[in-house]
Amino acid sequence: MTITFTNAAIDQLNTEDHVAFQLNPSLGGCSIGADWITFKALSGKEAQAGEKLVETNYKPVVLGAKHEAFFKEDMIIDYSSKKNAFMLKSKSEILSPHLPLEK
Repeated sequence: MTITFTNAAIDQLNTEDHVAFQLNPSLGGCSIGADWITFKALSGKEAQAGEKLVETNYKPVVLGAKHEAFFKEDMIIDYSSKKNAFMLKSKSEILSPHLPLEK
């Protein structure tokens, strides 16, 4: 799996002092798939049991448990200045058009 940060996302994230980030699908209710995905800034880059650490073109990303079921092989983290939010997408679809950064 690869994760690429766009230049727009890197420019926005460079204002923060974080070592790594985490993407974690949140499962809930009776719906199929992930209800939502969290994007969290981390002060360390250690993966816990069931998580995976992915090196990127920017800073490492820790993928939450069961990430393989929801994330594509080539993920892109972008930033939209119009929406003032990050986006998680692949080459074929947008998985989360509004991905707030949790600190």
